Formats: sequence, structure tokens, C-alpha cells
Amino acid sequence: MNKNVMAMILAISLAMCACTACGKKEQPAEGGTQKEVVKEEKVTQEQKEKEEQGETEEAAPKKRTGIMAFNAKDLDGNEVSLGDIIEGSKVTLINVWGTFCEPCKDEMPDLNALYEKYKDQGFGIVGLTNDVLDDSDVPMEEYVQDGKDIIARLGVTYPVLMETQEMKKTFDSFVVPNSYFVDSEGNMLGKSIAGSQSAETWEELIKEKLGQVK
Repeated sequence: MNKNVMAMILAISLAMCACTACGKKEQPAEGGTQKEVVKEEKVTQEQKEKEEQGETEEAAPKKRTGIMAFNAKDLDGNEVSLGDIIEGSKVTLINVWGTFCEPCKDEMPDLNALYEKYKDQGFGIVGLTNDVLDDSDVPMEEYVQDGKDIIARLGVTYPVLMETQEMKKTFDSFVVPNSYFVDSEGNMLGKSIAGSQSAETWEELIKEKLGQVK
């Protein structure tokens, strides 16, 4: 074999080796290697999933239990959450009363005056009218109107709801007025207070309960 042929074969062999090596070499992707790009995409996807999960958890409504889960209607028929009212104050007085009950009505102006005086300190009141719904929680229009007239005549500014049968299992309506102090999470602060009280007694109790909670 002459020298020219051998030189040509050698050149072809070297060229084939060079092509094979180039085919196996990893080319850097723009902005980094392929491995770095894949890793970055994985981190970005994981971060996105965590953010979406966080948004879902944040958007999920807080589950309420006990008296915080009670819903009722005011005397105008509007749906109201008792939990929303309670959460709005450090201490709330839940006052159960009846349209037929004179002692209930007698103390309501005093309660309203104390509500106005202490609401900026975190005190709230909600009235529960116990005799305007029938046993199936259907409003009895005549009694509902009586309740509206009483509220208007006495100038009551705190919210008043119609007590449902379910609520009566917690808030005793056998004797009225009957009142309960609760904190912003719906925990009872002491025992219920049966019967009407003087303005002085109520004010002492309000200051005492406000001092018990942070």
C-alpha cells in the first residue's frame, strides 16, 4: 500500500473519532447547564405548588363550633352570624328576653346606655328575643312586630336576634331575662345571670369581665 493511501485512511479514521466524541459531549444550555436548568424548573414548580396550597389554606373559612356556629335572624329577617358579633368584642353580654317580660324591658335602657359607654373598650351586647318564633322557628308576625316596637321605643342600638330552638338548648329561656357573658371566642365567663339587674350591678359586672380578658 502506498504512502498516499495510508495517509488518507489515517485522516478518515481521525475524523470519525472526532465526530463520535463531539456527539457525546453535553452542550451547555443558555444560562447554565442542562442539569441546572432542570433543577431550576423543578424548584420553580415546587414553589408554585406551595404558593397555590398556601392560598387555598388561607382562603378556607375558619370552622366554628359551639355558640360561635349559631346563625339566626334579626327582627327584620336578615341572616346574622352570632360568631361574627361575638368576635367583634372582647366581652359580649348575651341577654335573653321576651316581648311579654316587663323586667326585661325595664333593664334594656340601662343595658343600652352601658353598651354605648363601654363599646369602645371592647364590650358588646346581643339580645335574643325568645318568644317570636314558633316551635319550627317560623316567625310569628304579631310577636315580631311587638319586638320591633319595643326596640324602637326603648332606643336599643345593640343587635337583637330571634332565638332559635337550637340556641335555646344553650341559652336557657325558662326564666327571663337570663344573661351570659362570653369572651371573643365564645367561652362562657362565669355562670348565667337570671333576672333583671340594676344599672350599677351591670356596670360592676361589665368592668369585672373586661378585666378578666386580655
